[in-house]
Amino acid sequence: MVNDDAWNTVWDPNFKNTLIDLEDIRKTAAAAIADPEKFNGREVELIGDRVGVKESLDLIAAVAGKKITMQRYGENEVTRLRRENPRLGGQWIKRELSKLESDYETRPLDDFRLGFKSFKDFLEQNEDLVVVTYRDIK
Repeated sequence: MVNDDAWNTVWDPNFKNTLIDLEDIRKTAAAAIADPEKFNGREVELIGDRVGVKESLDLIAAVAGKKITMQRYGENEVTRLRRENPRLGGQWIKRELSKLESDYETRPLDDFRLGFKSFKDFLEQNEDLVVVTYRDIK
């Protein structure tokens, strides 16, 4: 998508993707090392933000200063393409798994209160990288 203005996906515009900044992963690992009792026996789900696909594209477009559109594949295309394209196959798996998790939208994002970064904050802090990444979009 870096050279095209359309992002092709199997997700609908409101599908909430889970995102995490590498710095937040580091912060979690350091906290677990510093206080192993607090983390002992706990499942730690590293989710910094849940952002709808369309909202994500809008945020990226705003920071990049570009117009980015979303193209959703139809189900027949998804069935064919997910076997050929690992990225689309992964999106399809994530979409289907999210249907099985009743608390997918309600789980706490940061139950250890480590202060995970929002996607918007990440984009703003990495504006130069975003601009360079999407510079070829017209």
